[in-house]
Amino acid sequence: KAGKAAERADKRAAKAVEEAAKAAQQPQPLVAPEEAWEAWKAQAEAQVQAAALDAQAAWASEAASQQQQRALQQSDANSRIQALTQAAKERKEEERAALRGFEAAKEQRDKQAAYARAQAKTDEARQAVVAVQAAQAIEAAASRAATAA
Repeated sequence: KAGKAAERADKRAAKAVEEAAKAAQQPQPLVAPEEAWEAWKAQAEAQVQAAALDAQAAWASEAASQQQQRALQQSDANSRIQALTQAAKERKEEERAALRGFEAAKEQRDKQAAYARAQAKTDEARQAVVAVQAAQAIEAAASRAATAA
């Protein structure tokens, strides 16, 4: 935009030069030198003011463009920060879920180990009962055999 404003200012200056050249080639009515000077001076001041306004417009346009660019960059940075923050939250939640899964697996493994130990003790107790019953049966048979003899 600043380049376009500068182009417009250049075109105005070129047009003013062309008009001055045309005016110089045209036969001029007799005008008092002071009046001619004042007219030229007024025209030159108007052109200077127009160029100054164009320059101000170009500066304002450039400033607005830069401000818009900074706002876009800030917005982009904020979006990236938000995305990274969200990714970190998701990763943390995944870690928590994995930890909960690990704890649940450990608890299940501990329960299975306790069950296996209880089962082994139950089996030992059954074997002991069977051994006692077998010993009692042998003793009873021996006692009957002794009585029969």
